[in-house]
Amino acid sequence: MSSNRGPKQGSVKEEKPFYQAGDRMTAAEIISQARSSLRTLKTKRPETPLQSERTLLGDRSGSARTRDCRPPSVMSISSRNFVDYATSKPPSGKRLTPIDQQKLAKKSTPQQNSTENRERASSGGSANQRKVDKDAPTGIPRRASFGRQYRRLDSFDDPKSEGKSQDNSKQLKQTASFDQVPRPPSQARRGSLPSPAKESNKGTTARRVHSGPKERLQSEPKTDTTKSKTQPETEGMTSKVPEKAKIPKPEAKSKKSKVKEKLKTTESTADNDKKASVKDEDKLKNATTDDEVSEYWERVVVPLLNRIDLTKLEGPVNTSQLYQSTCYLWDTLSRKNLLGPSSNEAGNNKRRASVLQVAYRLLDQDDPKLLMKLARIIFSMKVKGKNLGNICKLVYLASRNESNDKIIIDENIPDYLFEIWKDVDSTINLEALTYSAASIKFLSGNVKLKDYLFDRHCIEAVILAINSLNSESDLKPSEISHALIQFTGILANLADSGQNRKKLMSNEIALSILPIVAKFTSDHDLMLNIARIFSKLTQHSDFCQILTDKAELVVYFLKAMEKQIHKADLVLRLGYILGNIFLASEEVSAYVIKNGRGIEHLLKVLKAYIDWDAKLTSSDDGEEKPKSIAKIEDVLAKVIRSLVNLSIYPEAGQLIVASTEFIDYLLILLAAKDVQKSREVVTTIAVAISNLSFYDAGEGAIFRKEIEISELLIPLLLDDNAAIMIEVVRVFGNLTRSKAVRDLLVRNKVDEMMITLLDAGQRETVFFACGLLMNFMKDSENRQKLLVEGGVKRLIDALRDFGRDDWQLAGLICKTLWNYSVNVEDSYTTFGENDTERLIDFLEDYLDDETIFNYAYNDVAPETQELLKEIWSEDFEPIATAFLQKVKAHRSELEPLD
Repeated sequence: MSSNRGPKQGSVKEEKPFYQAGDRMTAAEIISQARSSLRTLKTKRPETPLQSERTLLGDRSGSARTRDCRPPSVMSISSRNFVDYATSKPPSGKRLTPIDQQKLAKKSTPQQNSTENRERASSGGSANQRKVDKDAPTGIPRRASFGRQYRRLDSFDDPKSEGKSQDNSKQLKQTASFDQVPRPPSQARRGSLPSPAKESNKGTTARRVHSGPKERLQSEPKTDTTKSKTQPETEGMTSKVPEKAKIPKPEAKSKKSKVKEKLKTTESTADNDKKASVKDEDKLKNATTDDEVSEYWERVVVPLLNRIDLTKLEGPVNTSQLYQSTCYLWDTLSRKNLLGPSSNEAGNNKRRASVLQVAYRLLDQDDPKLLMKLARIIFSMKVKGKNLGNICKLVYLASRNESNDKIIIDENIPDYLFEIWKDVDSTINLEALTYSAASIKFLSGNVKLKDYLFDRHCIEAVILAINSLNSESDLKPSEISHALIQFTGILANLADSGQNRKKLMSNEIALSILPIVAKFTSDHDLMLNIARIFSKLTQHSDFCQILTDKAELVVYFLKAMEKQIHKADLVLRLGYILGNIFLASEEVSAYVIKNGRGIEHLLKVLKAYIDWDAKLTSSDDGEEKPKSIAKIEDVLAKVIRSLVNLSIYPEAGQLIVASTEFIDYLLILLAAKDVQKSREVVTTIAVAISNLSFYDAGEGAIFRKEIEISELLIPLLLDDNAAIMIEVVRVFGNLTRSKAVRDLLVRNKVDEMMITLLDAGQRETVFFACGLLMNFMKDSENRQKLLVEGGVKRLIDALRDFGRDDWQLAGLICKTLWNYSVNVEDSYTTFGENDTERLIDFLEDYLDDETIFNYAYNDVAPETQELLKEIWSEDFEPIATAFLQKVKAHRSELEPLD
């Protein structure tokens, strides 16, 4: 097959080889041509080993928290930890002042003794009782009332006490004994209004001599004639007061005014009668409902409570029967809507208190099924305060054992915990928040429960709680960090699940995490959880693009690396995250360089770990690497990878290649590391040098130390790992622009190795071997070796094997043969007669675009066809056309016989 594309023979006057040696190109020209050859590095995500046991803050040895400043991971929860409101006294309405110990040391006066008596009476306990409270075991809340032994006025928090008269409470506290209750004035009557001063005292009744304290308290004179709405009505009052004692004597009025007043009174009475009738109907309905509930309570609920009340059971306790009865109790309570918070209704509060009292007593049992059923009942009663915190601790203790996960799920405990997270404010019980989140964190670590948590919108609940904690300025960072560790731990466990990851891959997660990172950059436990989240999410370029608008978050990551530079597990993950982000987002990379001193932070971390690696390596005499050295090498690889991926952008690449410090660090590691033991580190260094060599136009640190670099890289060509060998060949492809480097490589027979690699059968290996051979052909003394070692034949075979599928490789083969035949006089002599004809046939075939792009019988998409034709037009057709003309121009005039 012939071709008429080229000019006539002898038309090629000046031949210019395809190599960069000789006339130096500018840095901009090198970058524009070699930009597509810059390599990025991918690596494995740092693995987080599964914890052998479920703990609050993970490994204690790695935690930055001491025992004094972190919540306990192990505790004991029993019935004593819960406040039994049913046996507590009502609140006094005023907190008692602390006792002054210095005054007690002085000799008490009669007036002081009287005051002490009144305080003792108001506190509701004797000296012996106070002594018992003082000697109570540590860990038990002092203000709580356990059983009937500890009673203090300020420890009561029963909703039933709402609406009590504060006047009565105040008078009760100031009374030393019931005999000393102040007597009311004689004109005041129980349940009557005060009489005017001029009114006669007729009809007044005498005070009962042996009246009780309740009656005396209720007979206290009142200054307001209007009855308070919140004051409870006095029951059992039978005294009758004459009408004159109740109503003041009116002034004389005219007859006409009396008629008008009578008409108004009649109209007002009619309206009041209508309103009263409506109220009476509502009261009747409510009374009917209350009667039904009371009847249901006495008939069904009370017998069940008696069956599980430990104070009424005799003989050994049967846990199985208790569990069954508790299940029945739950069903009966939920059937009549008897579960819920306290209210203003006295009967409801009394019933609620009796259920909680019985439930608290059962918490000393060990059966997890029974305990979780009781927890469900207690949660349903909407307990608050320390009781809420203690029941969350109980669930936390149960969730530490993975075998209890199913029990917790069966009782729908997570739903109650999610409810706690919805109302986060400055008064929230942070202890309940911390331990409830810890329980969900344990459950989220169970692969089988991730779908369950997804259906319960767990991620949305976590983000809501985090945002609420971030917005609470009244809470100190040290107070909320424990809860945030648990919440971020949940997200870290769920981030690798497909459907949960999709929810996390949004701008909202970045907005939620940014305030945490800004406040807690030095908190190792919290930052480690955040690093675990982002190490999973940044594997996806879509999420890295989301971070473009939150580039300051990456700056905080860099600062955290430097602040916690000794925490290898954190630095390792942050280095991996930064490498992913730099690879995907040029905008973030530019921001970090300009505003975050990103290169400086990374070089400082790299220097520290190189020093630690040198110390550990010098003291290690064993054949196997200790875990500490392996972890340090992982950090080194991740930090260098971040700089490598950063260097693919021209602005960053120019700054990095200008850093002699970074090149020195790479050479120190390259000289110290054995490729067999530290393969990832060595490969990463090779890629880093390769990328930087593209930016160095002969004046930077790479070319100033090109001989030292080449001597360290030559042994890597003998490695069995093809990836390392290819990276080294890429470096030499840039360094062989120097005559000194070419001579060094030829002395070490690198050119012969490249000729051998042409038979590798791997397209990428052949590609880079051709690139290096192309530079070797600059020197005339190296060209003859290509023909002698069979390199010409192998290049033509590679053109045959890969030409149609890889136009870039086909063009590179043509460039290599062009450089080899720069001073060609006869094609048959230069290439060999047979190989010359083969070469001409292949080139003519590949240059026939009508034949080569005939996809009539191939299922190739139109877009792919256009792309292939574009590559053929740019990378192959120009050089192949010129080379074909050159070969034909120097071919012998003698035609071979058919």
